[in-house]
Amino acid sequence: MASKKSGNPHKALIGIIGPRGLIGQEFLSILERRRFSGDAVLVSTQPKGRGRVKFRGASRRVLGWEEFLSNPQPLDVLVCLAETPWSKRHLDKFFGCSGAIIDESNAFRMNPDVPLVIPEINGALIEKPPKLIASPNCTTVIAAMALAPILKQWSPRRLVIASYQAASGAGREALERFEKESKDFAAGKTIYSAKFSAVLAGNVIPQIGVLGGEGFTEEEGKVIAETRKIFDTADLPISATCVRVPVRRGHSVALWLELERPINEGLLPELYTQFEGVSLTPTYPMPAYCAGKEGVFVGRLRRDPVWPNGVSLWACGDNLIKGGAQNVWQIVDKVLSGGKNNGSI
Repeated sequence: MASKKSGNPHKALIGIIGPRGLIGQEFLSILERRRFSGDAVLVSTQPKGRGRVKFRGASRRVLGWEEFLSNPQPLDVLVCLAETPWSKRHLDKFFGCSGAIIDESNAFRMNPDVPLVIPEINGALIEKPPKLIASPNCTTVIAAMALAPILKQWSPRRLVIASYQAASGAGREALERFEKESKDFAAGKTIYSAKFSAVLAGNVIPQIGVLGGEGFTEEEGKVIAETRKIFDTADLPISATCVRVPVRRGHSVALWLELERPINEGLLPELYTQFEGVSLTPTYPMPAYCAGKEGVFVGRLRRDPVWPNGVSLWACGDNLIKGGAQNVWQIVDKVLSGGKNNGSI
């Protein structure tokens, strides 16, 4: 039932499931900034229509997902920005409605038949768009983008990742709860957490997701598995520690990488200037600098003395933009343009 307009990005019809979430709002903003001249159908994760969303200066009605399916419009691309449980339960009901579906949740990322795509790294996987495409975890996107310029030149031997993830990575309710905690903390009031495993204001929490039997959390497992899949390095030894930090938006990662061959240290900065979507900063990026910006920022790039052929670096990016909405948009753009574009419409 896909639209016959596919191939002309400026006339495309995009369906967006979950436009009211944090990433949904950023996705709509990107459509406006990129002057996308096609149209969008907004669909709720609730079965019945609920409310309206501002888009292009107008109030747009949000259809319930059951309402949409009862009389579906032929879509060129369907973007699903719902949470993982919803995608697992309902997304297959939409498979006949669109030429391609991009899912931002964790529901299908590790399915071997579903490409896990960061367009700057492995966009060739969607030159002939498959039916379903997954966008990675926000932390994975930022870490992979920071690693990609190096891994285009040298093969990896091992990798250690430490992430410092903002409250907004847990969703709108968690962000609102963190903001309330911060006000209470500043006022000296007793505070408690309703959305995290501990109070986040004035604190850091070295647990994101459920702890597994081997001591790694759910989030750490995602980052490890997704990084291997994106770089097609199934046996690469990776260790990760994911930490929630008292920041509104902007994820940071510290990366330690050992390479198979000796590195040309002088070549490292040049690799970053040649790689689209990553900016090498003269000092180091921080969440306050990256919030609201597209792309990923890298600093403190240096030889690591612990491992042979070792490199250490620091990276930061807005988890809601490149970690979420921007990456999804770039996939949409590439699908609509037949693999020619990378978020350039």
